[in-house]
Amino acid sequence: MTTDTVPSFSECRLVNATQCSITVAWNLNINTTAIIVEGQNGPSTKNASEDFITPMAFMEIAHDKETPLLIHSLFFICMSGNKCDDEMSLKRILHSLVIEEKFVQELSPLIKVVSPFDAKSAACFEFNNSTSNCPPNDLENCQRCDISGDKWFSSGEEFCATCPHFSSNSNLIMYTTTFILNNRT
Repeated sequence: MTTDTVPSFSECRLVNATQCSITVAWNLNINTTAIIVEGQNGPSTKNASEDFITPMAFMEIAHDKETPLLIHSLFFICMSGNKCDDEMSLKRILHSLVIEEKFVQELSPLIKVVSPFDAKSAACFEFNNSTSNCPPNDLENCQRCDISGDKWFSSGEEFCATCPHFSSNSNLIMYTTTFILNNRT
Protein backbone atom coordinates (compact mmCIF):
# COMPACT_ATOMS: atom_id res chain seq x y z
CA MET A 1 0.00 0.00 0.00
CA THR A 2 1.19 3.47 -0.87
CA THR A 3 -0.36 6.94 -0.71
CA ASP A 4 -1.97 6.21 -4.09
CA THR A 5 -3.56 2.94 -2.97
CA VAL A 6 -4.99 3.81 0.46
CA PRO A 7 -8.47 2.27 0.58
CA SER A 8 -11.51 4.39 1.25
CA PHE A 9 -12.63 4.69 4.87
CA SER A 10 -16.14 5.78 3.80
CA GLU A 11 -17.71 2.48 4.87
CA CYS A 12 -16.13 2.64 8.33
CA ARG A 13 -18.42 3.31 11.27
CA LEU A 14 -17.57 6.41 13.35
CA VAL A 15 -17.15 5.82 17.08
CA ASN A 16 -16.54 8.19 19.98
CA ALA A 17 -13.24 7.32 21.62
CA THR A 18 -10.51 8.90 23.73
CA GLN A 19 -7.84 7.42 21.47
CA CYS A 20 -7.85 6.58 17.76
CA SER A 21 -5.28 4.42 16.02
CA ILE A 22 -4.18 3.14 12.65
CA THR A 23 -1.92 0.11 12.31
CA VAL A 24 -0.47 -0.81 8.92
CA ALA A 25 1.71 -3.88 8.33
CA TRP A 26 3.48 -4.68 5.07
CA ASN A 27 4.52 -8.34 4.67
CA LEU A 28 7.41 -7.98 2.24
CA ASN A 29 7.68 -11.74 1.61
CA ILE A 30 4.25 -12.12 0.07
CA ASN A 31 3.64 -8.46 -0.83
CA THR A 32 0.49 -7.95 1.24
CA THR A 33 -0.72 -5.17 3.52
CA ALA A 34 -3.01 -5.28 6.55
CA ILE A 35 -4.73 -2.19 7.98
CA ILE A 36 -6.49 -1.88 11.34
CA VAL A 37 -8.35 1.34 12.23
CA GLU A 38 -9.90 1.48 15.66
CA GLY A 39 -10.99 3.68 18.51
CA GLN A 40 -10.43 2.91 22.17
CA ASN A 41 -11.70 4.41 25.38
CA GLY A 42 -9.50 4.49 28.39
CA PRO A 43 -8.41 6.67 31.24
CA SER A 44 -7.09 10.07 30.34
CA THR A 45 -3.32 10.39 30.57
CA LYS A 46 -1.11 13.36 31.25
CA ASN A 47 -0.05 13.33 27.59
CA ALA A 48 -3.62 13.03 26.30
CA SER A 49 -3.05 15.50 23.47
CA GLU A 50 0.09 13.87 22.08
CA ASP A 51 -0.13 12.09 18.76
CA PHE A 52 2.68 9.74 17.79
CA ILE A 53 3.87 7.43 15.03
CA THR A 54 5.97 4.32 15.61
CA PRO A 55 7.39 2.74 12.45
CA MET A 56 8.98 -0.71 12.75
CA ALA A 57 11.22 -2.99 10.70
CA PHE A 58 11.10 -6.65 11.67
CA MET A 59 12.96 -9.77 10.48
CA GLU A 60 12.39 -13.27 11.87
CA ILE A 61 13.73 -16.72 11.07
CA ALA A 62 11.81 -19.69 12.45
CA HIS A 63 13.56 -23.00 13.24
CA ASP A 64 12.03 -24.76 10.25
CA LYS A 65 12.63 -21.94 7.74
CA GLU A 66 15.60 -20.74 5.72
CA THR A 67 14.06 -17.55 4.36
CA PRO A 68 13.51 -14.72 6.84
CA LEU A 69 10.07 -13.18 7.31
CA LEU A 70 10.30 -9.44 6.62
CA ILE A 71 7.67 -6.99 7.85
CA HIS A 72 7.52 -3.22 7.93
CA SER A 73 4.77 -1.59 9.94
CA LEU A 74 3.60 1.65 11.44
CA PHE A 75 1.44 2.40 14.43
CA PHE A 76 -0.27 5.80 14.63
CA ILE A 77 -2.07 6.99 17.77
CA CYS A 78 -3.99 10.23 17.79
CA MET A 79 -5.71 11.87 20.73
CA SER A 80 -5.57 15.54 19.77
CA GLY A 81 -8.32 15.93 17.25
CA ASN A 82 -11.60 14.83 15.81
CA LYS A 83 -11.41 12.23 13.00
CA CYS A 84 -7.61 12.29 13.15
CA ASP A 85 -7.41 8.69 11.98
CA ASP A 86 -9.13 9.17 8.63
CA GLU A 87 -7.81 8.18 5.21
CA MET A 88 -6.34 11.66 4.57
CA SER A 89 -4.29 11.39 7.78
CA LEU A 90 -3.01 7.99 6.66
CA LYS A 91 -2.11 9.38 3.23
CA ARG A 92 -0.16 12.25 4.85
CA ILE A 93 1.69 9.81 7.11
CA LEU A 94 2.55 7.49 4.22
CA HIS A 95 3.69 10.43 2.10
CA SER A 96 6.15 11.51 4.82
CA LEU A 97 7.30 8.05 5.94
CA VAL A 98 10.27 6.12 4.57
CA ILE A 99 11.27 2.85 6.23
CA GLU A 100 14.71 1.74 5.12
CA GLU A 101 16.55 -1.21 6.54
CA LYS A 102 19.32 -3.56 5.49
CA PHE A 103 18.38 -6.45 7.75
CA VAL A 104 18.61 -9.16 5.11
CA GLN A 105 21.95 -8.00 3.73
CA GLU A 106 23.68 -7.18 7.01
CA LEU A 107 21.98 -9.05 9.84
CA SER A 108 20.66 -12.38 8.49
CA PRO A 109 23.84 -14.24 9.54
CA LEU A 110 23.34 -13.06 13.13
CA ILE A 111 19.93 -14.68 13.47
CA LYS A 112 20.64 -17.87 11.55
CA VAL A 113 19.28 -20.85 13.47
CA VAL A 114 22.10 -22.95 14.93
CA SER A 115 21.09 -26.42 15.97
CA PRO A 116 21.77 -27.80 18.44
CA PHE A 117 22.30 -24.66 20.52
CA ASP A 118 24.81 -25.00 23.36
CA ALA A 119 24.42 -22.07 25.75
CA LYS A 120 27.78 -22.66 27.42
CA SER A 121 29.81 -22.59 24.20
CA ALA A 122 27.72 -19.81 22.64
CA ALA A 123 29.25 -17.35 25.12
CA CYS A 124 26.18 -15.12 25.26
CA PHE A 125 27.11 -11.70 26.53
CA GLU A 126 25.63 -10.75 29.92
CA PHE A 127 25.08 -7.06 30.58
CA ASN A 128 22.25 -5.01 32.10
CA ASN A 129 21.83 -1.30 32.64
CA SER A 130 18.13 -1.40 31.85
CA THR A 131 15.34 -0.06 34.03
CA SER A 132 13.00 -2.70 32.61
CA ASN A 133 13.04 -6.41 33.38
CA CYS A 134 16.24 -8.14 32.26
CA PRO A 135 16.27 -11.82 33.21
CA PRO A 136 19.55 -13.32 34.42
CA ASN A 137 21.56 -15.83 32.40
CA ASP A 138 20.31 -19.40 32.74
CA LEU A 139 22.93 -21.49 30.95
CA GLU A 140 21.20 -24.76 31.85
CA ASN A 141 17.91 -23.91 30.10
CA CYS A 142 18.77 -21.13 27.65
CA GLN A 143 17.82 -21.71 23.99
CA ARG A 144 19.29 -18.56 22.42
CA CYS A 145 21.16 -15.37 23.21
CA ASP A 146 18.98 -12.29 23.66
CA ILE A 147 19.90 -8.62 23.49
CA SER A 148 17.65 -5.57 23.51
CA GLY A 149 18.49 -1.91 23.45
CA ASP A 150 16.45 1.22 24.02
CA LYS A 151 17.42 4.83 23.55
CA TRP A 152 15.38 7.26 25.63
CA PHE A 153 15.41 11.03 25.33
CA SER A 154 15.61 11.53 29.07
CA SER A 155 17.80 8.69 30.31
CA GLY A 156 20.05 7.76 27.41
CA GLU A 157 20.65 4.20 26.21
CA GLU A 158 19.66 1.03 28.03
CA PHE A 159 20.76 -2.51 27.17
CA CYS A 160 19.84 -5.98 28.31
CA ALA A 161 22.03 -8.84 27.06
CA THR A 162 21.36 -12.28 28.49
CA CYS A 163 20.67 -15.94 27.83
CA PRO A 164 17.27 -16.34 29.57
CA HIS A 165 15.48 -19.58 30.42
CA PHE A 166 12.52 -18.54 28.26
CA SER A 167 12.59 -17.56 24.61
CA SER A 168 10.47 -17.37 21.52
CA ASN A 169 10.39 -20.12 18.91
CA SER A 170 12.28 -18.05 16.40
CA ASN A 171 15.25 -15.74 16.04
CA LEU A 172 14.34 -12.15 15.31
CA ILE A 173 15.53 -8.59 14.98
CA MET A 174 13.23 -5.61 15.38
CA TYR A 175 13.89 -1.89 15.15
CA THR A 176 11.36 0.73 16.20
CA THR A 177 11.40 4.42 16.90
CA THR A 178 8.69 6.80 18.07
CA PHE A 179 7.95 10.27 16.73
CA ILE A 180 5.84 12.54 18.95
CA LEU A 181 4.02 14.75 16.50
CA ASN A 182 2.90 17.55 18.83
CA ASN A 183 6.35 18.23 20.29
CA ARG A 184 9.31 18.38 17.94
CA THR A 185 12.00 18.89 20.60
